[in-house]
Amino acid sequence: MKNKKRINIPFIFILTIITIAIVSVFCFHTISQSTTHAVQTMDSYIEIPEITKENLAIEQINSINSEPIIVELDSITTDPTPVIIESAPVSTDLTISAIGDCTLGSDVNLGYANSFNSYYDKNSPDYFFSNVYSVLGQDDYTIANLEGTFTSSNNPSQKKFRFKGPEKYADILTAGSIEAVNLSNNHFKDYGETGYEDTKAALEKRGIDFFDYDNVLVKQIKGIKIGLISFSEWSSTADMQSSYWKNIKKEVKDKLKQLDEQGVDIKIVTFHWGLERAYVQNAEQVSLAHYAIDNGADLVLGHHPHVLQGIEKYKDKLICYSLGNFCFGGNTNPPDKDSMIFQVTFSFVDGIQKEMNYEIIPVSISSSKNKNDFKPIILTGKEKERVLNKIDFIN
Repeated sequence: MKNKKRINIPFIFILTIITIAIVSVFCFHTISQSTTHAVQTMDSYIEIPEITKENLAIEQINSINSEPIIVELDSITTDPTPVIIESAPVSTDLTISAIGDCTLGSDVNLGYANSFNSYYDKNSPDYFFSNVYSVLGQDDYTIANLEGTFTSSNNPSQKKFRFKGPEKYADILTAGSIEAVNLSNNHFKDYGETGYEDTKAALEKRGIDFFDYDNVLVKQIKGIKIGLISFSEWSSTADMQSSYWKNIKKEVKDKLKQLDEQGVDIKIVTFHWGLERAYVQNAEQVSLAHYAIDNGADLVLGHHPHVLQGIEKYKDKLICYSLGNFCFGGNTNPPDKDSMIFQVTFSFVDGIQKEMNYEIIPVSISSSKNKNDFKPIILTGKEKERVLNKIDFIN
């Protein structure tokens, strides 16, 4: 019988095998527990409800509370109605003041004593409109009829009255808050083409707008576009069917159409017309004013008679047939010193004109009753009522 050999296994090897076995068991147990926990965790938090058209659940996992948050939507539509938010209407008022003949200078034949030039030399540019600045300085736009020139030319036209003042006299307009002037009248070329060009240059230098037969003015104020056109027209014929008046009407219509094409909101037409010192507008003035409004004008302003004439509302638009004199250096003591500021307020809602209102502010062209001091003043009390009644009577 053979003797058995005894195999000796080192102790350290046995200990290593036992250690590996224990570690393996522990790791397997840990991984199993983690997987189970993860599955349980997911099972606790994730819920997949049945999604139908009637019930849609939106779930949100909350790290603190394992309860699902479910939002119920009663109905779903694929074509939602848009929400329209209407903005409040935007209202805008635009106030325009119109004043009559302003001759800022004199005729050399009138002499220096008591002349406009003598008052300028004794005062400053802000002297002349200081009594009416409280009105003109508060409006949005002031329009005047500039009857004369700003020039140093010594070559007058061959006519009875030739008005001029030096270029610096244009500062009077700036000081008086007058933003625009009409030049279509019978004095804008009293010193020929040179005087006319000098006058325009003086106005441009000071940022004062001007308009005349050859220059249409379009201006935007407070988001509202205004347009001004002007004509200097009078004729010995009262036949409104004559070729003369037909041509004038065609020009009026064509220029109003130009303003329409430029998207103008307020169309203003000025006419230098009528008879001097006539208190009642004639048939030619009425016919031409109505024609302008029939073709789109909102406001018609007139001058030349040197006195006030009537005011008419025609087809809800306004006509002031004559604004009279205002700051007039052409006469040192005119017998009729009555004048006015004709102030019109246009009301717009969302850019559409809705209303037009006017105010007559009675004025005297002089603060002195016995002479012309070339300093217009606003009338009050009985004198104010007298001028208002006078205009009402003419109407």
